[in-house]
Amino acid sequence: MNNPKQIWFEIWGEAQAQNVFLKGVLVLFTVILLTETIALIAISLRAPLVFVSSEKSTHSLADTSPTDAILIAEATRVISNYIKLHHDWSSATISDNFHRASALISPRFIQDFKTSTATQTQIAKNKGLSQRFFISASHVDPTKRIATISGHRLLKVGTLYAASEMKINVSYELGARTQTNPEGVYVTSETLLNESKKDE
Repeated sequence: MNNPKQIWFEIWGEAQAQNVFLKGVLVLFTVILLTETIALIAISLRAPLVFVSSEKSTHSLADTSPTDAILIAEATRVISNYIKLHHDWSSATISDNFHRASALISPRFIQDFKTSTATQTQIAKNKGLSQRFFISASHVDPTKRIATISGHRLLKVGTLYAASEMKINVSYELGARTQTNPEGVYVTSETLLNESKKDE
């Protein structure tokens, strides 16, 4: 069989030379593709540049770790909210309050919290109890990760009121920042230090 005229090879040279050329082009495009892939990965992993604007200035927001003052403020805010949810409720709101408080509990202790509050919830609903808690002072130790909350509790049973001063130690840990807990502060335990009652 006669070989047909190979116009392509007439342009690029012999078949062997063409193979070398095509392999070179393939290697070139492979290198370009790998370079673009690496560049895209590097760009995607880089922290975005965020700008903050106000009437006085516009500046970039640096991605830095929060200071101790910020961590203390966040812990104080979360634990104060937890105490209000856990100790300030009525028979109608206690279930919802405890459910919202559970979002601030460490996942390692969430089941213990639900178990310990189930009986309290049932008693409050059956007897129509209500309780208010007024925080008077709070102190956070960021090294030990313990917050001490002082305040006054007012418990209502029917037409009777029982007032008491309470001091509570709340231990916490730092975890993931989520939509329900953007501060990333999670309660691990709660200890009643003292309670002095005064019936009314």
